[in-house]
Amino acid sequence: MLDGRALDVIDFVLRMAGKEPDRCKTQASPHPIHQPLALSRLAAPSPAKEWRGGLGNIREWMADFWGCTSCAFDVSRTLQNFDGAIGEPVRAIYGFKTLGGPPQLWILNASREYPRVTFTLDYAQNLSAGRWNGPAGKMVYRDGRYLEALVQNARADGSRNTIRALRFDNP
Repeated sequence: MLDGRALDVIDFVLRMAGKEPDRCKTQASPHPIHQPLALSRLAAPSPAKEWRGGLGNIREWMADFWGCTSCAFDVSRTLQNFDGAIGEPVRAIYGFKTLGGPPQLWILNASREYPRVTFTLDYAQNLSAGRWNGPAGKMVYRDGRYLEALVQNARADGSRNTIRALRFDNP
């Protein structure tokens, strides 16, 4: 979820959608596809050299620069309050999946490139048998900094316990 001034959030939304299909390939499609959130369009050095080195190398690159090992897939986007003035607050909500965990490093980099936008990442990992059985949490980023972090772990009975809740007071 992104919150910020209309001009900043619209710039992010248009940049992520792009004019060309995403260079990443998803499990559902071996060919580049057009989707509303392309992780390859933002920050971090280009993975072009690693693409030639094979899938193992690109997954390592993604883990190092994005915090996950795949492009975003099954992407949805909802825009809220986009009928106001350019300086008014608006919200863009993305839903997506990645492999190897949430793209925490990618979102941290996005918050550096869009310092006036607040990025909130709600995530849950490892869905099996209809239950989330891995870590889950919420991270809030702004201006290249973590503002808040809540991490929970799944219990055997399906409930969650909070293992870390932090609030960062950054100037």
